[in-house]
Amino acid sequence: MKYVTGLIRILLVALTLQIGATVVAAANENVMHLSVQDVADLLKRNGEARVLDVRLGFEYDNGHIDGAERINYFSPYFRRDVSTLDRDATWIVHCKSGHRSSRAIRIMAELGFNRIVHMDGGFDAWREAGLPVAQ
Repeated sequence: MKYVTGLIRILLVALTLQIGATVVAAANENVMHLSVQDVADLLKRNGEARVLDVRLGFEYDNGHIDGAERINYFSPYFRRDVSTLDRDATWIVHCKSGHRSSRAIRIMAELGFNRIVHMDGGFDAWREAGLPVAQ
């Protein structure tokens, strides 16, 4: 009996891990990783693409991509605030270097966003490339 109970537990854990892996894989299908130059080109070509800046307020105030919407990743209301955005829009997501935005895109994918672009290298790479910075 202990053997059967142990086997059932192992099967349940395996099933849970498989379901989790499937959800993560499905979420990643909606995410594209682009360089800052490719993002700049996308913004020129697709006037409907939107930018989500997940940095802190003072970081945003020191320079941002023109037209970017800012939602602080560290806010306790981040998930709620992001859930109010248009899930069908193309969202270009970035932070300073890529760490916070990597986490933010996972949340967005979980919430059902259909088109997410992660700007690799973050705003540091954008600024280093000499791309336009709004104040």
